Amino acid sequence: MKNRLAALFVLLLPALLLAQGIDIPPRHIIDAPTAGLLRRGGFDLNVRFYGQSGLNVAMSVGVSRRFMFGTSFGGTEVLGEKKANWNAAPGVLVKYQLLSESLGLPGLTLGLETQGYGAFDDSTKRYLHK
Repeated sequence: MKNRLAALFVLLLPALLLAQGIDIPPRHIIDAPTAGLLRRGGFDLNVRFYGQSGLNVAMSVGVSRRFMFGTSFGGTEVLGEKKANWNAAPGVLVKYQLLSESLGLPGLTLGLETQGYGAFDDSTKRYLHK
């Protein structure tokens, strides 16, 4: 029985890897943005949980080979019993790729991402994490 399951896994592994879109370059490495974009027609749904019962949901869409945009929204105390403290405005993501990555040159992308996460500090007018 174990041999059959192992054989089935080995046979299905290529299909599982292709279904995950392994040809899509990473758009973030931990919290640092990269020059990678979603391909045309692709989309990404991202959910981030953080301290103070915080939650942030983001949706991004690849519009063309070189352009993508997205939006995000969240707040603190969303998951607890306290009243949710929602962010004042949704975050925006816009990225345009000026130069595609190659073996000899890195990718170059111009972009803006306004969504921070963590508690919003009114005195400094910013999120705990930019």
